[in-house]
Amino acid sequence: MNSSFASIRLNEVLARHAVNIAAQYYETDHDVGYVVLDADASAADSQRVLADIRALEGTIRARLLYEYKA
Repeated sequence: MNSSFASIRLNEVLARHAVNIAAQYYETDHDVGYVVLDADASAADSQRVLADIRALEGTIRARLLYEYKA
């Protein structure tokens, strides 16, 4: 779903989990949009955040590329 509200809903999820966004790139065309972001979250929280992002209406795919474990 390419919607101006998609980025708002995504940022609401991140805020709810108190995730600090270090960088965010958002691109859209007529049908779909995508987001690449670098975020700081604890390893324990990352799976919950990912699950909430996947649950957002219109999400086609969400994945975690790298998870830092101290």
